[in-house]
Amino acid sequence: MHGKGDRVGTVGQTTVLSPVVLLLAERPRLGVNGRQWLFCTLQGGELSAKHVRQMVKRRAAAKPG
Repeated sequence: MHGKGDRVGTVGQTTVLSPVVLLLAERPRLGVNGRQWLFCTLQGGELSAKHVRQMVKRRAAAKPG
């Protein structure tokens, strides 16, 4: 809650939740049901810190420029 200049700031739910709503809408298409982790691998497994580091490296390497 402490923003720039130590001011209180709020963010609308639609801004914060939009990516989660999109993810939830995509899960059935990917064959992931409600029994898997919310943030998971494509196979429905737990998304570990190692997975996230590898994903960031792949995205950085693929970025043009």
